Amino acid sequence: MFKLRQKQVRDDPDRYWQNLLSSDFSLRGVGYWRKGRAYNAWMYKARKRALERLVNEIPIVLKGKRILDIGTGTGFYIDIWRQRNPSFIKGVDIAEVSVQELKKKYPQYEFEVQDISKPVTPRDDTYDIIGIFDVLFHIIDDEKFKVAIQNIKAYSRKGTLILLTDALGKVSVPPFGNCHTRSLETYKKVLQENGIEILKIFPLFFFLNPPYSVINRRMTYFFYLVWELMTIFTMIRPIGYLEGALFYFLDGILSKVFSTCPSTKILVGRYVG
Repeated sequence: MFKLRQKQVRDDPDRYWQNLLSSDFSLRGVGYWRKGRAYNAWMYKARKRALERLVNEIPIVLKGKRILDIGTGTGFYIDIWRQRNPSFIKGVDIAEVSVQELKKKYPQYEFEVQDISKPVTPRDDTYDIIGIFDVLFHIIDDEKFKVAIQNIKAYSRKGTLILLTDALGKVSVPPFGNCHTRSLETYKKVLQENGIEILKIFPLFFFLNPPYSVINRRMTYFFYLVWELMTIFTMIRPIGYLEGALFYFLDGILSKVFSTCPSTKILVGRYVG
């Protein structure tokens, strides 16, 4: 199953995401599908908490800014952005269904079908803030990953802030299912090549998401298996709700104590040219 999913995402990503979101246009569809709706709701609540924390701590002023949301999915982050009164929001996604649904939901904003892993046509529309959440680790091919970063550069102007998520650990984990998590060193190299400096990294998940960035690959696989066993019954709604609530509470406490985590993190970068 994992190899089949990996092949689908690598060879025909637009069809993969179109089919997935057409069958389940929800946070579960864009999230950790096998963990159920209740559990995914807590995962996205944690994402919102972490994003609001970093916006307040850095701080990032969103009022009057132009925002680009890459991999906009069901529009989860559109709701967060619009509450802070930006001047303009554009969302791009590889799935046609996502763009059509969001055009109906947010007629005041602009949405476009685009595969960020393919070169974009040079254009004049640059942005103050670029968010690309839970997208880059779904780009299996390393060369396409580099193209995605180049496209982020193309949408940037001097001072643009880039917010992205990945494991950002000590080691990259080879493609597994529909994910290819990359190390912090990999990101540093590719971002630097494209004129993007890293400002800060915030912990996102401790227990809610698998541990993708443990000391080495063998230990990462071991703890991933442990996590899968811990969350094996979360498809059952009451279990998913209770376990998600517990992990959400623990993640909140740990994120205040530790500056890093064994799972997904949020990187804040700035385009310096």
